[in-house]
Amino acid sequence: MSDCKTLEEARQRKDRIVADYRDVADQAATCLDEGFESATGVMQLPAGLRPYMRTNNHLERLNREIKRRTRVIGVFPNTDAAVRMAGSVLIEQNRLVQARKAIFSEETHRKLMQSDTVARLRDIAREQAMLRAA
Repeated sequence: MSDCKTLEEARQRKDRIVADYRDVADQAATCLDEGFESATGVMQLPAGLRPYMRTNNHLERLNREIKRRTRVIGVFPNTDAAVRMAGSVLIEQNRLVQARKAIFSEETHRKLMQSDTVARLRDIAREQAMLRAA
């Protein structure tokens, strides 16, 4: 549903899929129906940020880079040395990201904070927590 432009469009598509497949794949349709709101939390973000935030691939890539660097060193003399090495990788990656097109420009960040998106995400998180607790 990543090609849907709005959350309402995604909901309509989900409803069609659930209706079409309920009789042949009831468990899958139920799973889609129940997990839909959790899976579409990214739709609350501005459209320009969605491609970057819908997966955690960038975080996995960063973790792989830290792991690759720690394998080269092998054994660290202490925890501080490992933290310094990981910190240097993060600083290097930050510089690389800043040199590329800024995803979170100052203007984008300001618009995001001024929108009701952050409040909606908090509400969704609270609802999900209440559902899990029930």
